[in-house]
Amino acid sequence: MKHLSLLLLLFVALMLPGGRAQRQLLGHPPQVSARNGVAELTLTAASDVNGRDTWLFNGRAVQPEIRLSPGDLLKIHYVNALPVSPREPCDAPPCMNMTNLHFHGLMVSPKRPQDDVLDLMAMPGQSLDYELRIPIDHPPGLNWYHTHPHGESHRQVLDGLSGALVIEGIERYAPQVRNLRERVMVIRERENERRDGHVFTLNGAVRPQVAIAPGERQFWRIVNASADAYVDLELEGRQPMQWQTSTRSRRPIPTL
Repeated sequence: MKHLSLLLLLFVALMLPGGRAQRQLLGHPPQVSARNGVAELTLTAASDVNGRDTWLFNGRAVQPEIRLSPGDLLKIHYVNALPVSPREPCDAPPCMNMTNLHFHGLMVSPKRPQDDVLDLMAMPGQSLDYELRIPIDHPPGLNWYHTHPHGESHRQVLDGLSGALVIEGIERYAPQVRNLRERVMVIRERENERRDGHVFTLNGAVRPQVAIAPGERQFWRIVNASADAYVDLELEGRQPMQWQTSTRSRRPIPTL
């Protein structure tokens, strides 16, 4: 699963494959940032009224965006409130609704209480406490976090148990984005309502529009948080468009 950051210089609408744009504007999840070097949140895995897995944050079914700086400490209290008897199939029965977290892209320890996906596991009714210290020399950029219980993570990620995680400081590598409006966009693949096919969403919406004024420049961070799908991005509109890609390297950034 790959992630990238895009700097878009002119824009009409962002489209994902498969149909016409709707008029819903792109929404943004709540942000969790560090205070005095510590970011704390409680995240709950639960089942919604349709039997799908969901995350609850501050009482809402939403996937928070986490923003950290090198040297920060991230503390997550992760609660498994999924039912003992799963209402959805999994890839490797018996399905037990176990869950945990993986921090995709972070350069942190694979041992508890950090990014341990093997021994840290919560069964229904249990909880986990994560404490991740971001190295002081950690590269800036866009990462993501998601569930990772082997055999059950595919279903959980399809249901949207994932979120964006930004390490600040990209301006050192791409100074031209310093004063631009930033948007974090999370692409997810999910089953449709009939459960007979898949659709793609952007920040939880199907084919939203992104507002931007003529000549305005915006900094877009885009992560593919799908379970196992690659996506082709397409910009549609009548106006000419330019975009630049931003990387962590110091190589020149091409204009396309």
